[in-house]
Amino acid sequence: IELALFGKAAPTSTGVFVKMCNGSYRDGLSYSGSQVFRVFKDRVVLLGRLAKGAAVKTENYIDQTGRVRTRKLNAAEQTANSDSNGIAINKPGLLLVRKGGGSFEFALTSGNFDGSSLSSEYIVAGQVLSGMPTLARLNALPVNQPTSYKSSFVSAGKIIGDKRATAAEDDVNKPLQKVVVSRCSAAEL
Repeated sequence: IELALFGKAAPTSTGVFVKMCNGSYRDGLSYSGSQVFRVFKDRVVLLGRLAKGAAVKTENYIDQTGRVRTRKLNAAEQTANSDSNGIAINKPGLLLVRKGGGSFEFALTSGNFDGSSLSSEYIVAGQVLSGMPTLARLNALPVNQPTSYKSSFVSAGKIIGDKRATAAEDDVNKPLQKVVVSRCSAAEL
C-alpha cells in the first residue's frame, strides 16, 4: 500500500510515521514486522501494533537515597504532540493516527461512513495512493465476532475481577490469522 502523507496538516505525526516506516525511530523501531490487530469491517483496519515490549526500554537511575532503581520508558509516549486538523474522516483509504500522539498504531479507513465519532481520537495524516485492493483484502479478513453471550461472560468476569475477562474482550474484531507488515519504507517526492 502506497501512502501520501499530509505533512503540513499533521507535521509531527507524519514525521514519526516516516521514521517508523524507515526504521530510523529510536533504537531502530519500525513498522516492519508490526501487526494488523483489529478489523472493523467497512470502517477501519488498525495496524502498527509492535511486538510486546519492543517500544519499552528499561533505564537505571540513582534515587535520592543512593539506591539504583529501574524504570520503564515507553518510546511511544515520546511522540506526544499537538497535531490537529479538520480533515473529515469520511471515505476509504485515509491514514489515521492517534490525536495527540502517544502511540505508534495507525488506522486505514476501509469504507464510506461518517467517521465523526473517530475525530475525537484520530486525525487524518495521509491517504492511500495505490493499494486499495490490498486494503480491501485486509478489510475482508475473518475476525473474532462479538456475541451476546460472550459479552455477558465478559461483564460477569469483570464484576468478579477475573483478568481473563479483559483478555476475552480484547479478542473482539481481532483477525483469525496473523497478518504482519512485511516491509515498509518512506520516500520523499
